[in-house]
Amino acid sequence: LAHRVAAGQAQIKRFRGIESILQRLEARVSNPAETPPADEMLSIFRELKSEEFKQEFVMFGLAALALPMVTPALQEQMSDWNPLAQPERAVNMLLQWKPLLLDEDESTANPVLEAQNTALFDALAEQLVVRKIQTSLTNEWDVHDARPCVTLIEGLKGMV
Repeated sequence: LAHRVAAGQAQIKRFRGIESILQRLEARVSNPAETPPADEMLSIFRELKSEEFKQEFVMFGLAALALPMVTPALQEQMSDWNPLAQPERAVNMLLQWKPLLLDEDESTANPVLEAQNTALFDALAEQLVVRKIQTSLTNEWDVHDARPCVTLIEGLKGMV
């Protein structure tokens, strides 16, 4: 019985820790006049998925919070991105968020959550990267000069 009580108290302590982080997150995103920096949002979600809270992160599906909360910050961060000039910038940004949205730990893999999180990651990539690439190729790329497009495709290899 003492073991169960101690385990319950430890879980309550973790829940309170998560609640505190979520309150901080809510405070940062609740002001529509100010978009929190993407790096700050990344730090908060890394804290939520740390070893201390990893089980609860998966249990409560906290990855689903990321997309609506971080998209404005990431859109702002990527607003001046030129895919033809800086293809690696998108890959670097997506690689930062990939471990937070995808559960790469096989021991906790849940097929349903894995599918949902893959969809979240794909939606993030679609909203922030694919549309910008399409626009850039349509409006800026000179088809007579293939080099920028080849460089773009090569730069995106890490995400394809």
